[in-house]
Amino acid sequence: LVSASLPPNVELDGDVGSFADGRRSDFGFSATADLTRLLLLPLRRGVAAAGLDAVRIETGGAALEFAYDVRNAFYDYQAAEQFLELDLTVLEAAAASYDIAQRLYDAGNITALELVNERAFYEQARSEATLTEASALSHRESLNVWMGLSGNDTKWQLQGRLAEPEPEAELPDVETLEARAIEDSLDLLGLEYRYTASA
Repeated sequence: LVSASLPPNVELDGDVGSFADGRRSDFGFSATADLTRLLLLPLRRGVAAAGLDAVRIETGGAALEFAYDVRNAFYDYQAAEQFLELDLTVLEAAAASYDIAQRLYDAGNITALELVNERAFYEQARSEATLTEASALSHRESLNVWMGLSGNDTKWQLQGRLAEPEPEAELPDVETLEARAIEDSLDLLGLEYRYTASA
């Protein structure tokens, strides 16, 4: 934009002719400027201004998209932690149930098939808890990457569980949603400025 706002440089030329009898015969200066560029200066500035506005809008859109992606990664991690908490509770209950089944079997009160079923349920719960823990760790690492954290900065802790969503008092008018989305679209606004610059 600054470059497009500057007038063209003036070119200066000097000419010294031949010397005859110790005296100069010719001596001259000339100055030239690109008048076409000077006349088109307001248009060039307009093109550059539209391009700058397009970059501003696109940068704002990229920042909003980045913030949205970080927020999604956070919710994914927090949900994975809550799934892990649930699976660990199921695993604890399955372990207690298997322990009781082992005692009942030793006392002769249940069959070997019932004991094997209890053990299968316990092993399945343990397997699911391990997979959920790996998923939670993966989501945490993904969130660390999004936030640009490394080293000791990755030792942060979650504060509480996901809040229960409150139902909205008034739902937005469905018929106007598309018009609002088009009106508020940063992508379309950036394209409009790009089109203006091209035109």
